[in-house]
Amino acid sequence: MRTALRSRLSGAYLGHLFFDGPEPAKQHYRVNSAALRFIPKEELEAEGLGRYMEFLNER
Repeated sequence: MRTALRSRLSGAYLGHLFFDGPEPAKQHYRVNSAALRFIPKEELEAEGLGRYMEFLNER
C-alpha cells in the first residue's frame, strides 16, 4: 500500500509514502529528487525559510 505525495499548493506529484518502513511509524518516503530544490543553510534566511534552521542536523 502507498500514498501519493502531492504539493499542497500546486498539486504537483512529489513521490510516495509507503507503510513498510522501520519501527515505530513503519513508514518510509520515496520522493523524486527532481521535485526538490536544495538550498544551502547559509541562504535559508534570504529565501524566507529561516524558520526551518532549528530542524537542521548540525554535524
